[in-house]
Amino acid sequence: MEALLRLEHRHVTVGKTVDVMHRIVTLTEIDARQLREMIAAAQQAIFQRGVSLAEKEVYRDILDKYSARLVENHVGSGNVLTDQIDKLLNGDGALGPNQPRRSSSGQRRHGRPLPELA
Repeated sequence: MEALLRLEHRHVTVGKTVDVMHRIVTLTEIDARQLREMIAAAQQAIFQRGVSLAEKEVYRDILDKYSARLVENHVGSGNVLTDQIDKLLNGDGALGPNQPRRSSSGQRRHGRPLPELA
């Protein structure tokens, strides 16, 4: 019975985590699309005839700013997703309370090496 309760808890936890991850990806893509549109508009404007040097410098600054924000947007969201995946695999609901978890070194937390796969 306890095993069934743990599985149900894991099912609920995984479902919530996947929903959060989906929302993060969706919002990241919306933000990224808006930033790419701003970058494209600035790129077009910088090469139009009649644009003064001062205006080109403003557009260049816009390109620098929004390009950096685009990278930061993806890095930040990637970090959040990585944390969510880690919580899903290693956090609450991942395994029962008395079951050993794998460490990044390929060993279980109790220090015994994992069996080799054939």
